[in-house]
Amino acid sequence: MNKKELNSVTNIMLQISNFRTIKAMKRKQLLTDVYIKPNIKDYSVVSFDRGDEIIAEGEKSAMVQFDTLQKIAAQQAPFQKRKPVNPDKDIFAVYLNIKGHQRFTRAYIKGKLRLKTPSLVTLEDLNSGLDNLYSTGNFERIRYKLKQKSLIDSEIEVKVEESPLKSFVRFALHYDDLYKSAALVNFTRKNLLFKSDVLSLDGILGDKPRYNIDYYIDKGYYWSVGLNHRFYQYEQSLDFNFLNNRLSASELQDLTNVPINFVDIETVDITTQLYLETILGQKFGFRIGLEHKFLKNSTETIGVDSNQVPGTVLDNVNYYSAYAALKFDSFDDKYFPTRGVLFTGSFTGYPFSSIPSDQFEEFAVTKATLNYAVPISKHFSGLAQAASGIRLGKATGVNSLDFFLGGFGAKPINNQVPFYGYDFLQLSGESYVKGLLQLDYNFWTKHHINIAANFANVGNEIFNIREIYELKGFSGYALGYGYNSPIGPIQVKYAFSDDQKTTGKVLFSVGYWF
Repeated sequence: MNKKELNSVTNIMLQISNFRTIKAMKRKQLLTDVYIKPNIKDYSVVSFDRGDEIIAEGEKSAMVQFDTLQKIAAQQAPFQKRKPVNPDKDIFAVYLNIKGHQRFTRAYIKGKLRLKTPSLVTLEDLNSGLDNLYSTGNFERIRYKLKQKSLIDSEIEVKVEESPLKSFVRFALHYDDLYKSAALVNFTRKNLLFKSDVLSLDGILGDKPRYNIDYYIDKGYYWSVGLNHRFYQYEQSLDFNFLNNRLSASELQDLTNVPINFVDIETVDITTQLYLETILGQKFGFRIGLEHKFLKNSTETIGVDSNQVPGTVLDNVNYYSAYAALKFDSFDDKYFPTRGVLFTGSFTGYPFSSIPSDQFEEFAVTKATLNYAVPISKHFSGLAQAASGIRLGKATGVNSLDFFLGGFGAKPINNQVPFYGYDFLQLSGESYVKGLLQLDYNFWTKHHINIAANFANVGNEIFNIREIYELKGFSGYALGYGYNSPIGPIQVKYAFSDDQKTTGKVLFSVGYWF
């Protein structure tokens, strides 16, 4: 594109993508004997509606080399129809021979392949592992062979060609109704200190600036080591009841006659995690670690500080915890899944905090989410979700770690749970249970229309049999459109609830969640 055409963020992102494609093509061109170059200067990677024109250009350029192609065809051996391969056939893989790796360890490659030897594997499992290895972006080419060693034993030979790229900068854009507009600048450096390590630095500029730092040493099936540090902040208008457990009885009494329905809450979250991670049963990601979390909630709606500046600090606490987490992910797409299972579960114990010891008791938080996506027909798919969480213990004054339900399109942190029909953080409690059903119609390439319904109970002691009959259920519904674009998913949804206190709202989420 010329300067005049670079008149939007989308075109700038496409131009960056084109540069990468052109650079990669120059390397590949040197490896060809016959190079066919169609005239596609008037098209881009999103010219989906001009497919016939692009194909016609390809045919025109191929005809120029037609005589050469015919000579190559004459040198080929007679075609022999191969017997169909059963992708579910078991292969007893006794040996795994990996060649060509220098900057990445054998353990790293083996872990990405999700392959242990000796073991029974299917061709489908092997192809899935090869796709997973290639998706890391660390290898330009991956070739494999199956060698029969005996009647039952096989060797899998994997030959890799590593990408020379060690450092790169990426850009992304995002918008949601909690963090608002944001631009991401990511710097990634591979092989910084050790083989198979990666450092990732995210600087996020926008209405709510934040950052995220990740350092990870990937050892595959062995214990990998990770360090994460993040700073997040946001502001949200919440129901006045949010203050019930955060102000003293006398402070609440002083506000009895004040006509306040909502308070604007500003939240700051600074979290540092040191963790170990491994792969269990070739399928599950398992993580254990230590965490320090600083949480601050404040509002300028009520009160004044010692300098007579409007504002009240509701929470200003350091938490120290240990946690364990388990994850299984076979979704075919993160944002628009049509098949697969996604399970996440965690347990976090909080033995210490900066709250005075005579006012603090140990507590724990456990939660789990199970998603199941299934294709119904060529264009329709369904998604079912069941989720629950509970805070264990009798600790008081730790309401910042309650479960907060509501909103859609922002990256959830802490115990936030997306929920159609209610705004971000509108529903809260020590425990919750949620169910969701969604029907997705993929009416055109990467374009989707979906409808969803979700239901939940949230509150304190909702699993207490004496309280369960007094619980109020919450429900919400959404009708949406989504496009899996080159800059990330673009989703627009109209969400509403049958709760008389809520109103329907149009939700926007543009770009990858960060």
